[in-house]
Amino acid sequence: MISLASETMYTVKDISEIYKCTGQTVRNCVDRLFPGLKENGKTTYLNEFQVSEISKELKIAHNSNLKSTLEVISTKQEEDQQILASMKILFFRQKEQQLIIESQKKEIESKDKYIEDAKPAVTFRDALIAQQRVYSMEEVAKLLKYGRNNLYSFLRTNKYLTRKNLPFSQYMNTWFVVEHTSFVDTKSRTHENTITKVTAKGLYEISLVLDKHLNKQLKFI
Repeated sequence: MISLASETMYTVKDISEIYKCTGQTVRNCVDRLFPGLKENGKTTYLNEFQVSEISKELKIAHNSNLKSTLEVISTKQEEDQQILASMKILFFRQKEQQLIIESQKKEIESKDKYIEDAKPAVTFRDALIAQQRVYSMEEVAKLLKYGRNNLYSFLRTNKYLTRKNLPFSQYMNTWFVVEHTSFVDTKSRTHENTITKVTAKGLYEISLVLDKHLNKQLKFI
C-alpha cells in the first residue's frame, strides 16, 4: 500500500490480505471490473474507489458461494429427512405385517385347541349314540341329576313335549320314542297306555340344552 499525493493506492496483495482471499481472486475481479488496468510486468495499483468496487464484487461472490453452500446443505437435509421418513414407513409396515402374522398364528392355535378340546365330547357323543338303547324319563332325570317332574316341565316349556308329555313330530324317533302298553283290569276292561322314552341321541341333546338353560339361570342369580 502506498500513498500518492493525497490518495492511498493498494496492490493486489494488499486487497487479498484485507479481504482474506487469494491474489488470483482479486486479479479476476480487476479483470472484470477494470479491463485494461493491468500492465504486463508492472505492479497494479488500485485507488480507494476501485478497492470499494472490488470489495462489493468479493462480497457478492462470497454471498453467492454461501447461498450455494446453504442450498446444498438444505438439499442434503431434505434428502436425509426423506430417507428417515421412508425408513419409518418401512418399519411400521414391517411391524403391521408382524402383528397380522401373530394374530393369524393365534387364530390358528385357537382353532386347533378348539378342535382338540372338542374331540373328547365328540367321542362321548358317538359312543353314547352307538349304544342304541332307550331310557325312561326317571333314568334320564337321574343321569342328569335333575328332578323328574322338573325335567318334564322343562321339556314341555321348551316345546320338546306336548302337554300330554308326548314328543312333537320333529323329535319323534330322534330324541324320543313312544312305547304303547295295555293291561286288563279286574273287570276285564282293556286300558291303553303310552310312555315317552328317550333315545341315546336324545339323552345327549337334552343334556346340552339343559346345561345351557342352567348356565343362563346362574347368570341371573
